[in-house]
Amino acid sequence: MPDGAAGKRRSVHRIFVSLTALSLIAGALLLFREGGRRSALEPTAASPNPSASVQPEAPPELPLPTATDSVIAVGNLEVQIRGVEKELAKGPLDPELRRILVSFLMTHGEFVGRIADYERAEELAEAGVGLRPKDPEAYRSRARVRSLFHRFDEAWADLAQAESLGAPVANLVSARAGILAARGNLDQALAMLEEQKHEKNSSELATLGLLYLDVGRESEGVGTLERARAKVRDVAPFPLAWLDYQEAEIRERHGEELRARQLFARAHRLLPTYALAASHLAPFLGAQEAADMLQQVARRSDDPEVQVFLAASLRKLGRDEEASRAVGK
Repeated sequence: MPDGAAGKRRSVHRIFVSLTALSLIAGALLLFREGGRRSALEPTAASPNPSASVQPEAPPELPLPTATDSVIAVGNLEVQIRGVEKELAKGPLDPELRRILVSFLMTHGEFVGRIADYERAEELAEAGVGLRPKDPEAYRSRARVRSLFHRFDEAWADLAQAESLGAPVANLVSARAGILAARGNLDQALAMLEEQKHEKNSSELATLGLLYLDVGRESEGVGTLERARAKVRDVAPFPLAWLDYQEAEIRERHGEELRARQLFARAHRLLPTYALAASHLAPFLGAQEAADMLQQVARRSDDPEVQVFLAASLRKLGRDEEASRAVGK
């Protein structure tokens, strides 16, 4: 991976951030597709080209599930982040506060498109191991962040260290399966998850269902994702928007553009700040609609992908000077 913040910014896409049904996030599982990794400045191979003609008519909208208003949900998350930051300033050695803040920052980074949040989470997780070198949870937390930046060997080593320090093996299965899937070993990842005998929560079902879809086991994937959605107890829109985005990303790569567009659109309607969903939806829209949508997202996001798709839409409208400013943020 390239060094420095610029390299990190190019390596944070195509991620699966697995959410539990807790109030925001508890024990995030990250699944990446290393083989499909790309620059954030390039659309995915399966994505419509931003400069290409768009579909003339939008497909029917999918029904919206019940969820908290996105403005309230994101505002609550930001209040919680500020609160934990304040508490951590009083007790910087508190390991639980550090882990909570890492999870909150990764959630905010995912759903608002803030790469700076990921970098702050990395800083906290790295320092956490130094402060608590015998704490298995410190290594689990760092493994999640290292996976985010595609440092899979180091993340795997952190999980091994967590196990050696007493972390139950069952608590490490999802993270290990995520790394296997990230490296393209989907069958191994599936086998590992299927071997778990306990009743799976919404997060584990979602991960399993998405893997089923990715390997072509359509009926199992659809059924498992339905069960995952039914088990979501969080009234915030984050888990459901995440699920729609992740399924859409798989559908898009498999050439199912109509279904992908519907899912990207619903993820955006649930959570208009969701930068990845907006970026993938934009090429399906007319230039003006895409530009309006992405300008709203770009007000809070530092994600280069948002800037690139916004610039493409502005150029299609003949607004070249604005496009140049968009990618130069």
